[in-house]
Amino acid sequence: MKCNFILILLFIPCITQAQRFSVLITEFLADPSPARGLPDAEFIELTNVSSQEINLINWKISDKSSTATIRNDILLSPGDVIILCPTSAASKFESFGRTIGLAGFPSLNNDADDIVLYDEKGNIIHAISYNLSWYKNPLKAEGGWSIEMIDTSLPCLGEENYKASEDESGGTPGKPNAVSQKLTDMQPPSVEHAYFKDSLTLIIRFTESIPYEYIHKDLIRLGDYAGSILKFENANLFLDEYIFHLSHPVTRNRIYQLTISELIDCAGNRSTNISVVSALPAPLTPGSIVINEILFNPPSGGSDYLELFNPTDTVFDLSQIYLANRSVTGEIQQVRKISEKTVLFFPGTFKLLTPDPEFVTSWYGVKYDKEIFITTPLPSFPDDKGVALLLDQFGSILDELDYSSKWHHPLLKDENGVSLEKIYPRSRNTKDNWVSAAASVKYGTPGYVNSSFRKEKSISATLETDPEIFSPDGDGYDDRVMIRYRTEKNESSGSILIYNRAGKVVKHILRNGILGSTGFYYWNGLSDENQKLPAGIYIIVLTIVTPDGSFGKVYKPVVIARKD
Repeated sequence: MKCNFILILLFIPCITQAQRFSVLITEFLADPSPARGLPDAEFIELTNVSSQEINLINWKISDKSSTATIRNDILLSPGDVIILCPTSAASKFESFGRTIGLAGFPSLNNDADDIVLYDEKGNIIHAISYNLSWYKNPLKAEGGWSIEMIDTSLPCLGEENYKASEDESGGTPGKPNAVSQKLTDMQPPSVEHAYFKDSLTLIIRFTESIPYEYIHKDLIRLGDYAGSILKFENANLFLDEYIFHLSHPVTRNRIYQLTISELIDCAGNRSTNISVVSALPAPLTPGSIVINEILFNPPSGGSDYLELFNPTDTVFDLSQIYLANRSVTGEIQQVRKISEKTVLFFPGTFKLLTPDPEFVTSWYGVKYDKEIFITTPLPSFPDDKGVALLLDQFGSILDELDYSSKWHHPLLKDENGVSLEKIYPRSRNTKDNWVSAAASVKYGTPGYVNSSFRKEKSISATLETDPEIFSPDGDGYDDRVMIRYRTEKNESSGSILIYNRAGKVVKHILRNGILGSTGFYYWNGLSDENQKLPAGIYIIVLTIVTPDGSFGKVYKPVVIARKD
């Protein structure tokens, strides 16, 4: 019996798994009114920036409150663009380019929202979190203008990579973006914040997105910790925060030195040996955080501010603290949470709360420090008299200031822009413990030691170096200097910083650490970036703050000598 076989060749297209950033959110219109030349409807533009054809069937587009699913086969070739919009607006956008209307299209908030693109398996392909600052133009933020991506080769760049469209119609859906240009990302990544959520969980928030493949268990070293990192995971959609699970619990209120061996961002920028401090914060108690300074009568065009001080030897979490005031009948009102994100408040340090840091820094001539300044709305503080309250998450009062403009110096002619400062942080909020800020500090010390605080009480301390001249050249002789301190009080908190002759901090020996009555540290002549510092004179500055409000600062020169 003879059998005939027919060989049939079937062509089955190769479908590759879409990778993160293969399709990007390259433009969106969150506030279409008043319309300039675009339809009066929201849209989101997607662009395939990969080298593969991608099918968008069952992909999802989402914001914080709703999700829409693409139900059709939508093939995007490399470089293809598609406009997503509500079903009711699809016919309006078809003239601009390839369009698909989606049932349940997410309603984008005008001021701030998340936009997340998922593939059919639920993997995040691209995610952004925008706010009004992304427009980079307050007039265009009023509505009618889309926000466009500037450089599709830098999808991790976030806000820096977006701005309001420059097209006269208000946007460019389906067309090349009007703001398109080549950007250069040379900024190495760093750590914005690190804290322990509980005794076995460390959370690190980076200054930008860090690809998952660049994170590993051996990335972090915890000083004075005997355990190890068991595993890690993303903490949010944007790859800028990670959760690390620990093998053994950390000790509450102990300050840990974290060293991250290497960080690499999406653009390939690399930073090494990043050092930060972290702690597991303690529960709040009355008096643990105090109001230390208040500006309730700002100059024209300015804004109020409230300065907090931690007079204890304990670390707290500012996201557990609320601001408030009282009505004329004494009821607590206008309750405001200080921060949605965890912000550690270390012993002996200050936090400055204001809705307008730019005004504060320019008016009072102080340096902006992101570790001190917190941009947040404040309750109203009347110019004549009022009440400022600090509450914990349960509504218990941590501190209360019943202030009056009559507390100002009687010879003060103009109270506009003059803050009230507390003299002794642990003392009661009575008239005799509050004074007007001095003229020598431009009538305010926002985020810094009060002018009255420094004058009224001080603590003595000494600094010694051995040797006074050292040569960190690796020959085994005087390669490092011992910095020995002595204070009149035990269990103070303080910092030891190294300044160059230009007045720039080049090395943090100790930042907001706990000091005994005596102690010592070593310095090997390297900067915070582990770079060799040139030969010359450097100034060691010891700053001390004690729980009872005493303050001290000591200076000591040291010399680096080099043969080369």
